[in-house]
Amino acid sequence: MLGYALFSVLISKKQAVYTWKKQAIKGRLLPVFGGKLVTTITPGMIEEYRATRRMEKGLLGTTIKIATINRAHALLNHLFNFAIRDGCLEQSPVRLVRFEKENNARGRVLSLGKFEQLQSHSALHLQAINLTLNRNAGQRNLEPDLEPNGALEGLVRG
Repeated sequence: MLGYALFSVLISKKQAVYTWKKQAIKGRLLPVFGGKLVTTITPGMIEEYRATRRMEKGLLGTTIKIATINRAHALLNHLFNFAIRDGCLEQSPVRLVRFEKENNARGRVLSLGKFEQLQSHSALHLQAINLTLNRNAGQRNLEPDLEPNGALEGLVRG
């Protein structure tokens, strides 16, 4: 059976994420997989666990992010790899369950120097678009001024 003693031996206390792993194993994985033999855990059970986690509420009532579910999935994969290494299993049921694609894209706020560099390399008709995009990106203190020669000047958070 997958027990807490087995899991706690498998993770090193030297790891920076030791506390997180310990809490994830104790609070999330053991309640679901703790009473089962390693050889009886199937990919379907892991998919069911992922689906259950997707429905749970996170902090402040938000949904659990895909990245959080993927980290627990990776931890489960790590633990099953130990079982394979020690000869308890032939192959891991976790390898048949795919990780979900994470959308970790973040907006980028340009510094004053980078924005000026962007403007200097942009055509005049694109400079106005750059100013609009910066204003829509939350840079409210960007105030465009039209110079007598028709060039746009602006200030960006610096």
